[in-house]
Amino acid sequence: MMLIPESAAPTPSVDGAGASAGWMLDDETRAIGRQGVAEARAILRARRRAADRSGRGTVGAQPAA
Repeated sequence: MMLIPESAAPTPSVDGAGASAGWMLDDETRAIGRQGVAEARAILRARRRAADRSGRGTVGAQPAA
């Protein structure tokens, strides 16, 4: 999916040097998306750990007999 309309996109030169410009933007967009997913997963892991800790009770408490 191109983010720049074809009419506004630069035309590739004869040797194809400009042909990768559209893909570079696409790869950059994908990298940003992967970074966002990684950050979201880290937040979810931290929340789960915090929930596990709060569910265990206080540190040093004796288990019920």
